[in-house]
Formats: sequence, C-alpha cells, structure tokens
Amino acid sequence: MGLEVLLAAGGLGRRDVVGLDFREGPMSPSLDHMGRVEENWAKVTSAVGSRGEIAVRPVEFWSPEGRRISSQCARDLFDSKEAFAAYTDVVVDISSMPRSVYFPLIARMLYLVDHQLERPEAVVNLHVLVAEDPGLDASIREEGIDEKADFMASFSGGFDEEAIQTPKVWLPMLGENRLTQFDRIHDRVKPDEICPVLPFPSRDPRRADDIVIDYRERLFDQHRLDGRDFIYAAERNPFEVYRQLRRTLKRYDKVFGLLGGLPCGDLATVQQADVFGSAVGCV
Repeated sequence: MGLEVLLAAGGLGRRDVVGLDFREGPMSPSLDHMGRVEENWAKVTSAVGSRGEIAVRPVEFWSPEGRRISSQCARDLFDSKEAFAAYTDVVVDISSMPRSVYFPLIARMLYLVDHQLERPEAVVNLHVLVAEDPGLDASIREEGIDEKADFMASFSGGFDEEAIQTPKVWLPMLGENRLTQFDRIHDRVKPDEICPVLPFPSRDPRRADDIVIDYRERLFDQHRLDGRDFIYAAERNPFEVYRQLRRTLKRYDKVFGLLGGLPCGDLATVQQADVFGSAVGCV
C-alpha cells in the first residue's frame, strides 16, 4: 500500500526498492503464510516495473549458535552514507517489520543521514511510513519468547553501568497479549517505579480499560501501582506518545536532579516497541 501511494504521487525520479528477506529459521510460524508473501512481492515488483531497481537483502534472525541476532543484522544493513548519496528522499515502510528490525535500522539510517548534513548539497530526507490496524495487531500471538529480555542493538546506552546509581523508572507501553514480555522486561529492568502508557483516545473507546483488566494482577497486586501513575497517549499519534514520554522524563529529571540526575539521561536511550505493542522504556 505504501509503495502504491508513493508511485501515485508522481515525479520523474527513480523509485528503487530494497526488500528485506526475514530469515527466521525452518521452524518459524511465518512459513505458513509464504504464499501470501510471494503474492505480495509479485505486486511490489509489478508496481515498480521499469521505474527503478529492486534488490533484496537478508536479515538473519538467529546465529548458528541459536542466539537472536535480528537487531544486529538490521542495524548493519547500511554501513555507509554513500548508500543514500543518489537519493533526495528515503522512505522506510515498517508496516510488516518486527520492532527488533525497524528500531535499529532507523537508528542507523538517522545516523548516516545526519552525517550527510556535513555536505549541504547532499541532504537526504528520511521518512517512516506505516499502515496499521490495532484490531489485527491485538489478535497476533507471539511464539518462542526469549527467556530473558535484553536491549536491541544500539539502544542499551549506559543502562547497566549507570542505572544503579539512582532510582529506575520504567515506562512500558501496554498492549494486548504481552504479559510474558512484561514479566521478562520487568525482570531485566528491575524498576523502582512503573508508569504504564495506555492508548487513549483509541479506535475502541474501551481498549485502555480492557488492557488494564488484563494486567490487573501484575500492576496492582504484584507491583502496587498507584492509579495516578498511568500515562495516556493517542493510539494513532506517535508524536503525542513521544511528547508524553518527554514530558514525563523532564518531570522525573527535575525530581531526580537532587540525586544526580536520571540514569539514562535522555530519550535517546528509551527502548520501545511498536506503539502500544509490548514496549519497554528505561528513563
């Protein structure tokens, strides 16, 4: 859908496409949908036609030793600012990307594009596009969850070295069917305080209420959450989510200033998943 919108916008320049081949291993549940994958890819190649070149780059999800490496592979897909030198605009469509892929990928691309600013004549505009359906996302069940949570490549910051010096505040963006992920991340962060982020307003007016009911035992029985600690952000506006996180960060920064500042110090080290999926925040 995103490619069709871009092609329909007009313009005479090249429309090159780089597709990502997710190699999740022979046991991946995604293999059940291979027919739909091939059908979608045929539509992509047909849409581009002679307007540009199409390339495919692999993203390995597992190392030969059975270690998860998807975020490292995504980060290293582009390793030089020359990769974008021939373009005025680069669009990343994250509609079907796992968060372990698009977060490190976009972080690396931002780094490379920012360094292009050293040459004003080679400025590249970086866009992120997504087609989403909260109802569909809520019905997805993840399989093969890791025993331990860890930071994605490029996002660990100084968490392990610095976070022990001051209290830790965790801002998890809560989503449906993510209780196991919530527990894994909580064990990794070991927060002193939790400020959950809920989707409100949302397409389903009761979605935030249903999520709270789903997490009731974790939040109120186990962690003694104060109901005033919830943060609300619009389901369909990621900029609003960022503003709410930033506002909360600044408030805690002011409070913790007496103790030497926040352990992570800036939103650049905030770890988060797809909006209202199973996000982890360390501030």
